[in-house]
Amino acid sequence: MASRPPSPGNAGSPDSAIPPILVYLLPMVALVLGGVIASLFTSATGIQIATAAVCMALALIPAKRYDRLLEERGKTSFIITKLLT
Repeated sequence: MASRPPSPGNAGSPDSAIPPILVYLLPMVALVLGGVIASLFTSATGIQIATAAVCMALALIPAKRYDRLLEERGKTSFIITKLLT
């Protein structure tokens, strides 16, 4: 008996554990957390902003990897239409 491939809404599939919106949320959450954590250790605004920016930049790495994984599996539900350069 052949097994059926899991449907996109299947809660038991490994992909359903991480929602695609994570690609957008992870950098934003890292930006806020970086700023908040830096504010606990220093009152220098420049250092807080720099720390938040570094956290966001580092969060873009796993977000981009996950985006590519979704794209390979054909499960991308969003499309970035314009890149600012």
